[in-house]
Amino acid sequence: MASNTTTTKGIWWLQSQSDKRLQGEATYGPTSGAEVDLFGHPYESFDDQKLIERFTLHGLTFKARPISLFGCMVTGGEINLPGGRSCKIRSVSGVVGGHYCSLDEVFFKEVRVQFKGLVEWTCTSGITLKVEETPQGIAMSYHVPPTIPLGKFGPFSIRIDFTAHAKPGFHSFGIEEDCLLIIEAEQMQSYLAFEDYILSFQRFLCLAIQRATTPTQITGRIDKPREVLQNTPIFEDFLVIRRLTELDWTGETLIPQHMLFTLRELNCPPAEVFGKYLDREKVLMASMDLYFSTIYSDSCIPRVDFLTLAQSLEAYHRAVLPGKYTTDEHYNLGLRKRLWAAVQSDDEPVHADFRASLSKKLDYLHEFSLNKRLKEIAKKQGPVLDQLIGCPDVFSKQVSELRNKLTHPAEEPVESDTGHPELLRLSEKMALLLEVCFLHEMGFSQERLKEIILNRSRRAYRVHRGWV
Repeated sequence: MASNTTTTKGIWWLQSQSDKRLQGEATYGPTSGAEVDLFGHPYESFDDQKLIERFTLHGLTFKARPISLFGCMVTGGEINLPGGRSCKIRSVSGVVGGHYCSLDEVFFKEVRVQFKGLVEWTCTSGITLKVEETPQGIAMSYHVPPTIPLGKFGPFSIRIDFTAHAKPGFHSFGIEEDCLLIIEAEQMQSYLAFEDYILSFQRFLCLAIQRATTPTQITGRIDKPREVLQNTPIFEDFLVIRRLTELDWTGETLIPQHMLFTLRELNCPPAEVFGKYLDREKVLMASMDLYFSTIYSDSCIPRVDFLTLAQSLEAYHRAVLPGKYTTDEHYNLGLRKRLWAAVQSDDEPVHADFRASLSKKLDYLHEFSLNKRLKEIAKKQGPVLDQLIGCPDVFSKQVSELRNKLTHPAEEPVESDTGHPELLRLSEKMALLLEVCFLHEMGFSQERLKEIILNRSRRAYRVHRGWV
């Protein structure tokens, strides 16, 4: 388990079998899932069918803290003769603070999210340093930066709040800044509804910092405080347990020059930019999902990234620049009708499966080809990227021909004149084109896009230097 985990002893039972309670020790964390070592076994017999079933496990720690673990499975067990039995249970999802049957039953009034890279993206600090000459010294002060509103969406209000942790010592003084994404609802809402906005902001932040980012901790609060001390309500934090893959840039220092844009560099209120992003995300979801999968994936297979990015550009064109060679009505009553009549009147017998396949292909024959879609997108962003991706006609032809070669290989193996360097080069160009398209959809001006490509984009630098 990761170092940010908690280990606690308690009493545990199946949600569907609350009368049988076992002692055990659990280790859990905000991104490492949970593992419970039970002094006993939830099932009387080692039935193979039961062992493969998923279940909900409830627990109560010795400090009276309730825990719910969802999607649990038995990962191992022991039988000692003579002696007792034990087993290990693992879960990738859960909540510390209450007993629930599933994540669908979890409701919060407010959710607080820590993101890796968020404080660096805000590029905001409350620390002020002043060097004094007489007498020599350094004067430091700290003020919590003001809250940054990101907008109101239905019953949810989203903002960024700043925090700090001071560490005074006898001969030292340290202060560490951080910030949280706060999503507050007008009234209690399902956690899954909060999660939609968490995922949207995760994509937004990933695009900005150009790295795979993820929530490092999610906590929720209900609408009633645990207690009130000196007229101050004290709310209990419910920890959401998840199991995530470790990020590969943990030891890297993130600076503004490494990002496409920071919060301080937005030319309009952050709420306006994020609101625009959410609006366009609904339209571009298919394209964005494909693009972000290449950032979060660690497969490092050039063919996979190339095909995924080509599909992402095709999905982007369908969403933003819809169109066909001819209208559906004109095509169905004209060319398609004649083509289908030719198939039906063919002297050679046509197998039923082949006829069904031809009918399906004819339905989409009048839609734009990948070559045409890429060409139109490249021309649209030509003023920003023409010197990096080259002539739109050449670029679109190279990508579409290579895509066809990879998806429809010849029956006989042939020598390919396109190796990994060509795949990487074209993939970087496609990803660069997508990034410019997404920023354009978010309202970035052409002048600002040129500045980002010239000074910030790591992909643009690699393409320019010929490193791919």
